[in-house]
Amino acid sequence: MNERLTAIREWMLKNGFFGLVVPRTDEFQGEYVAPASERLAWLTGFTGSAGEAVIFLDRAFLFVDGRYILQAQKETDEKQITVIQTPDAQAGDWLFAALPQGAVIGYNSWLYTPSKVNRMKAAGSKNGAIFAPVPVDPIDLLWQDRPRGGGGWAVALPEQYTGLDSTSKIADITAALGVDQDDALLLTNPESVMWILNVRGNDIPFIPLVQSFGILYKSGTFQWFVDTNKITDSLKRQLSPLVEIVPMSAFAQVLDVLAAQHAKVCLDTTNCSAWAYNKLSDGGAVIHDKEDPCMLRKACKNITERNGAVNAHVKDGAAVCRFLAWFDEQAPKGGLTEMDAVLKMHDFRAENPLYRGESFATIAASGKNAAYIHYHTDENHNAPVQKDALFLIDSGAQYLDGTTDITRTIAVGTPSPLERKRFTQVLKGHIALATIAFPEGTTGAQLDILARQFLWRDGVDFAHGTGHGIGSYLSVHEGPQRISRAGNRIALAPGMLISNEPGYYKPNAFGIRLENVVMVEPLPPTEGAEMKVLGLSTLTLAPFDRRLIDKTQLTLREKAWLDGYHARIKRIVSPLVDRATAEWLTKACAPL
Repeated sequence: MNERLTAIREWMLKNGFFGLVVPRTDEFQGEYVAPASERLAWLTGFTGSAGEAVIFLDRAFLFVDGRYILQAQKETDEKQITVIQTPDAQAGDWLFAALPQGAVIGYNSWLYTPSKVNRMKAAGSKNGAIFAPVPVDPIDLLWQDRPRGGGGWAVALPEQYTGLDSTSKIADITAALGVDQDDALLLTNPESVMWILNVRGNDIPFIPLVQSFGILYKSGTFQWFVDTNKITDSLKRQLSPLVEIVPMSAFAQVLDVLAAQHAKVCLDTTNCSAWAYNKLSDGGAVIHDKEDPCMLRKACKNITERNGAVNAHVKDGAAVCRFLAWFDEQAPKGGLTEMDAVLKMHDFRAENPLYRGESFATIAASGKNAAYIHYHTDENHNAPVQKDALFLIDSGAQYLDGTTDITRTIAVGTPSPLERKRFTQVLKGHIALATIAFPEGTTGAQLDILARQFLWRDGVDFAHGTGHGIGSYLSVHEGPQRISRAGNRIALAPGMLISNEPGYYKPNAFGIRLENVVMVEPLPPTEGAEMKVLGLSTLTLAPFDRRLIDKTQLTLREKAWLDGYHARIKRIVSPLVDRATAEWLTKACAPL
């Protein structure tokens, strides 16, 4: 990477910049990006999904969160780049506040939100530093073998999976727009565009998106800004008559028109580029900064989507249980690698006709590799499956009727007392969250402690959130809901899907994570109840490794939940799998 940093610095000197900030994001502000947008990885070598580099003429920093600190240290050159952990994987204000007087820091305005730009400017202004958008991203100029944009045809997702037609969704959002007296709603999150149009694509890995923007007018007309080469005549016929397909190249011009009209534009600045925001505001549009109205509607799944999620997890449970049975037989023999596990999990899932690929890159980590929270498994990171070590596999699938995400930690050989102790503590936290009842209006931040309490008692913790939202054949990491110590004012509501995934990671030793997908559901009212109460229904169907459970740590209530969960898995999954797997399930799901 030395030559790349050198080339960037030469560009900075030539163009009058003291520094350059490089985020992981692309112009759509998403977690996952197309290969052509992996600018941070190209510059630093870091391949995680969250991070930010700050390159000065004499120094370079990479900021990551707790999930990626070990990975970042391994993937970067410590002589060239200083890795620093921050809660949000962004440069701290302290760095910008320490800039020399008059230093000019460049940024790509397509890759940053207005709030992030304002935050950097405010911090830098203390010493008179200047943040200026670059006329062209220097990485795009220097990246000689940059991949070309990909993606195939966009396709319509039938109403049998969406539960609601696009015309109805557009009408609903338009009605909300009218109440707020806005002229237009700008949607910059492709997930929202996909949801409202009932369309899916394959522009980026793992999330079935067509990278695109949308503008909904108070008249009910929806302009879809997209690469028109991806739109078939068949899709045009299936789209709502309210939808107008517009080439992406016309996006800037349409924003100029709105600005010239002094239009009142509703815009969520948390997922909008500073470029688009400035295009509108500088040109005269009146910006109403409001949450994307599609987000909460998308998060609260309708009946069809809820049923689809249940069905997706049934077929996924069958595939995962087949994998676990296979792994239990093969791993003790030796000769397996981490990639063998990745490929086998994919093969079992791919037998289902509704399977459309992984929902993220499968993490298959043996022994100390599992201590990397987001260990990257591929041909270049492919260790043998070790005997007498823990094996962690975190994987998920995209089905037409739903998205899945599951993590299991498996004993290969004889686990140590510490491994069993920590596994059971993580399991107790998982059960505590799975069985909680809570009033309407409760946020995920208020529940997070449930999953950590047993680890905290021993003075240990895990450096990631406890739960993230999950889409319906969309992103496996969906907002706005989450379970995390980080502040989140979004209350959990019926129909939301969210992960339950506490863990523990001991560097250079082992890692443990136990993850199920749960659905928020109303609980039946009890006699004398004075408020509505919600709970979490577990959708994932795969047993936890009994060999790692210390029964002496479990309460009678915890044992009852676990036995009931395992009995449900055996009842639902056994008829769907081969005889050998069914026999394995009988043992794996036996009462404690």
